[in-house]
Amino acid sequence: MSSDRKRYRQLCDTTEDIPIFCKDWYLDIICGQDNWEVVLVEEKDEIIAAWPIYQATINKYFSIIKNPPYAQFLTPWIKPITNPNFNEYKRTSYETKNIEQLIKLLPKFDYFNQSLHYSIRNWLPFHWAGFKQTTLYTYVIEDISNPENVLKSFASGKKQDIKKAQKILTIKDDMSSDIFFRLHKKWLKARDQHISYKKEFFNELVHTTLSRDAGRISYAEDQSGNILAAIYYIWDKESAYHLITTYSPEFKSSGAQALLIYDAIKFLSGKTKKYDFEGSMQQGIEYFYRSFGSVQKPYFRLSKTTSKLYKIKNAIKSVLAR
Repeated sequence: MSSDRKRYRQLCDTTEDIPIFCKDWYLDIICGQDNWEVVLVEEKDEIIAAWPIYQATINKYFSIIKNPPYAQFLTPWIKPITNPNFNEYKRTSYETKNIEQLIKLLPKFDYFNQSLHYSIRNWLPFHWAGFKQTTLYTYVIEDISNPENVLKSFASGKKQDIKKAQKILTIKDDMSSDIFFRLHKKWLKARDQHISYKKEFFNELVHTTLSRDAGRISYAEDQSGNILAAIYYIWDKESAYHLITTYSPEFKSSGAQALLIYDAIKFLSGKTKKYDFEGSMQQGIEYFYRSFGSVQKPYFRLSKTTSKLYKIKNAIKSVLAR
């Protein structure tokens, strides 16, 4: 294990504001224990900035830094400023300086494609370093401390769905990861889609997040014992993340998904502050998330190609795909 990764593990153990996607134990699962690294900025033997990265090799030649599976982002962490005398100029200078240092410490790569958390609003240091950015969107319910107030902000159709579903459905949370996986695979197949993760991976992810009180599977069941929908979500101190949804196509209009989300908000209200739907650029999914009274949050996906050979490879691939 590298010394930087060891130090980062210690930082994760003692720092609550590092997002779950960037926690060492979460990275061990989604990347593999030896397949992620971290770059650190230190001052007087104290870590003041860190950026975990997942680096893979494709075609046995090209080195790629990218988002690992089931991580909405891998983002720089910068130690929060506690000095009340810091004005906006000093805050921006502090953030810019640390991001520039992190960029300089990145290992060599042929291609970079990674998303940042929406709290990173200043992408100028990346622009100056030759990165390009694409703006994407997620939707976030910013305060879930009072579920009844959250419900009031739902679109009228969603409130009606929940009211209808409450009369005929029961929410339970005793589903195993094996059953969730089997149902998700079955219901995707019914829509001519394929599951994107392996059962062993999902089992480990669920087991670890549940054991750390950082994850939950819940599902909606009707009076006949039919499972209509299920969701798997995870959380840290600041936010919950709507990781995987699955539902039976024949019960799509039952209101089960809306009821599950409202139940999740009630369950999480004493555990975290926000509910992040993780967003989508697809019109129908975007509308569904927005209808829960959530706030649109832009975030950046950064990209950079340093290898001429990789550029040529992608150009040929693009021509052949036409």
